[in-house]
Amino acid sequence: MGAEQFIKVDFGSIKNEIEVNPEGIKKLIARVANNDDSLKDEEVVKAYVGNSYLSENFTKFDAFGLEGIEANKRIETAEKKLAKNPLWVDGLEILAYGYGEAGEMGKSRHYWGVRRKIIEAMAKTGDGTKEHPYYVISIDDEYSIMSGILNVIPKKQAIIGNFDVFNVNSIWDEKNDEKLYFEISRVREIEAENLK
Repeated sequence: MGAEQFIKVDFGSIKNEIEVNPEGIKKLIARVANNDDSLKDEEVVKAYVGNSYLSENFTKFDAFGLEGIEANKRIETAEKKLAKNPLWVDGLEILAYGYGEAGEMGKSRHYWGVRRKIIEAMAKTGDGTKEHPYYVISIDDEYSIMSGILNVIPKKQAIIGNFDVFNVNSIWDEKNDEKLYFEISRVREIEAENLK
């Protein structure tokens, strides 16, 4: 994929669009949450980034504490959190597993599809080089891209400016050692907002 084919992520532009037309972004978010197959990857990225500006407690939700409890309780808890943050990637995964365990395969496939759509679109924002990093809005995005798309295992990590840099190996070849760059300015912005 050449640089001209990467999805351009302009956080400031998306934030300005939300200020001018929040309903437009909310409709886009709803389309992603409904797994609308007519969406372009650029629209999915815009909705996902926009969701980080609009959703309550965007990164304060986590999956910890939901392991080891019955599927119906996990589903109920994740559904409540998704009502506030409809594109919460971990929540989508929790629901996909929970509904699968409960035998509701249609719902399980739906949530897997939404999660996959988001991660695949975010993976098209770059190629992981310093010149074309992957743009992310949460640390979980980094691991989802590494494990779910690239099939690599992180070995070392360092934060350098607005980059989270990982030394990784392919899951298939231990000798294949490379660096992956993730642009984390929005991650840092969200973390600062959460400290207020």
